[in-house]
Amino acid sequence: MIRSKKTEPGTDSKKRPRGRLKGHRITVQPSNVISGLVDRLGLTGAILTFQDVADSLTARSGIQVTRGTVWRFANKEKEPHKANLRAALGLPVTVPVAVCPDCGQPPLSKRHKCGDKFERNAAEYDPWRAAQMPHILDILNWAETPNAPLTDS
Repeated sequence: MIRSKKTEPGTDSKKRPRGRLKGHRITVQPSNVISGLVDRLGLTGAILTFQDVADSLTARSGIQVTRGTVWRFANKEKEPHKANLRAALGLPVTVPVAVCPDCGQPPLSKRHKCGDKFERNAAEYDPWRAAQMPHILDILNWAETPNAPLTDS
C-alpha cells in the first residue's frame, strides 16, 4: 500500500492553515487589572495572566496561592482571611476584636469608657437647657399651683 503524502495547504488546496504561522509574533499585553496588581505587589517578569501572578506569588512567598484567590483579590470580590495568604498578598494581618458601638475603638478593658462622651453631650445640652430655662420654670410653677395659667414668654 502506498501512503499518500500529506499535502501542505497551498493555492489549490481546500485545507486552511491552523494556528499561527511560524515566526509570526503576536504581541500580548496584560489587562489593566493584572498590570495594577503587578504594580501593587511589586512583581517582576513576564506576567500576563492571573495564573502567572499566582505562580510568582507562590515562588516568592513559598505559600500556595491559587489563581482564583488572585482573581477574587484583584476584582475586590473578597480578601482572604488566612494570615499566610494575607501575608503573600501584602495585606496587613487582622484579628477579630469587638469594638465599641459608640466610639468605634476597640475596648482595652472590661470597663471601657468612651473618653469624654458625657462631657461632650453635657456641653451640647447646656446651651439648650439655658435657653429653655424660663419655660421649665413656668412648668414647675404651674405644677405647684394647678389652677394657675401658663404665661407666654
